[in-house]
Amino acid sequence: MPLSEFIGDKAKNPIYWIYYLEEIAKFKKLLPQKDIPILFGAIVSKAQVLITLDKKHFLGNEKLRKMKFPCEIMNPGDFLGKYFRLGKK
Repeated sequence: MPLSEFIGDKAKNPIYWIYYLEEIAKFKKLLPQKDIPILFGAIVSKAQVLITLDKKHFLGNEKLRKMKFPCEIMNPGDFLGKYFRLGKK
């Protein structure tokens, strides 16, 4: 499914895209080019959690963590522990 279909009518408004591109441009100094689409997808989809194993660029990136990011970044184990409390009674 194309991204324009996923986000609906907002995709037709160029101001919408300019806003998101400006937001994503802020992250160019913090992330390698290959990781920017991951961040873009999390922002556009309004994800509550970004689950990753990327310790170098996401989990261990203190500058990224200090920014007001619209979702929590965590590894799979922390996610399961926080939201499902597996193994605990």
